[in-house]
Amino acid sequence: MKKLKIAHFVQDEKFIDSAYVQFEKVLPGGSDFYLPSRKKKADFIKKTPVRFISSYSYKNPFFMKKLSSYDFIMLHSLGTFNQQLVAHAWGKIRFVWIGMGYDYYDLIHDKLENILLDLTRSKYTVFQKELPKDPLYKIIARKLIYKNISKENIISKIDYFSPVLENEYSLVAMKFKCNFPKYVKWNYAMTSQIVDDEPLKKVSGDNILIGNSASFTNNHLDIFESLKGVQLNGKQIVTPLSYGDLEYANMIEREGVNYFGSQFIPIRKFMPFKEYMEAISKCSNVIMNHLRQQALGNVAMMLFMGAKIFLNKENPLYNHYMLNGVKVFLIDELLNNLDLLDVPLPEEDVLNNRHALKSMIGLEVALQKTRNLINVVSSH
Repeated sequence: MKKLKIAHFVQDEKFIDSAYVQFEKVLPGGSDFYLPSRKKKADFIKKTPVRFISSYSYKNPFFMKKLSSYDFIMLHSLGTFNQQLVAHAWGKIRFVWIGMGYDYYDLIHDKLENILLDLTRSKYTVFQKELPKDPLYKIIARKLIYKNISKENIISKIDYFSPVLENEYSLVAMKFKCNFPKYVKWNYAMTSQIVDDEPLKKVSGDNILIGNSASFTNNHLDIFESLKGVQLNGKQIVTPLSYGDLEYANMIEREGVNYFGSQFIPIRKFMPFKEYMEAISKCSNVIMNHLRQQALGNVAMMLFMGAKIFLNKENPLYNHYMLNGVKVFLIDELLNNLDLLDVPLPEEDVLNNRHALKSMIGLEVALQKTRNLINVVSSH
């Protein structure tokens, strides 16, 4: 493969090591990773030789001129810094936008309320007086701060776009009349270890896992209300609230106890991976009430361990899994037949799901996507 030089601008540290491994395996020594940071310190980066830069590097003409020496630039999310980087770029530079979800859902939905269900939306209005920490809300709020930046004009300067799910591409593209980036398939290999590092712990209990974070987009309250009065027969409601909005987490914990008493088990502290796995492995039922794509890592992990997954019909993840032969259920199916909580997923479906996941998110699949991305963009 031709020796290329690629610049990566990463704003979420949790993903950088995964991207580094993928590109190093395919194109050793061909990537430079930049992280805009005032503290010059990484909290989550363990492997990547990252280069710390000023959060205002886009104002430095010498730094911006250097960008033209790269064959193309990977934008790992279209956060504030990367928006400014594209807006201030000189000449024709090839940009590839790797979407995270929160950085393009404001293009699909102009208000956070549009992806909240009734009870959650009503509670959200109470929280509007203080700026929530939900990433999607931050992106929308920044539109007011950076008025000189038009996201539409920025996107017209980007050559390729890779959303988390393939079926999300059309949801974003349809909002633009023209000059929208071409589609290129690529994903982080963060979840590859889930399907590659066997044997993985299997679900062993019948508890119910609800949501993945302390974020309004989980629509916790609406599913709590739907399960109100259900005979849990010893089942516990396990709800991860260890990251996200603190006030929202406090509210959900209070409401969870009101609804389910001692059977409600909130996860409020960060756990080592093995400890977290032990807690959720007792959940053979997983309810994710998001209207947007979210919690992919948690869902893939639980699927591989043999859990039943219930998704909202509005969630693009549902169609994504169905098109790829993964057995998942709609929340509506559960609410019409609550006995599903007592029926384990048949072993045949568990094995089929594992096979499908391997073909979707295995490491070799992720590396092939990386090879393809490099070939497509460099030959443009």
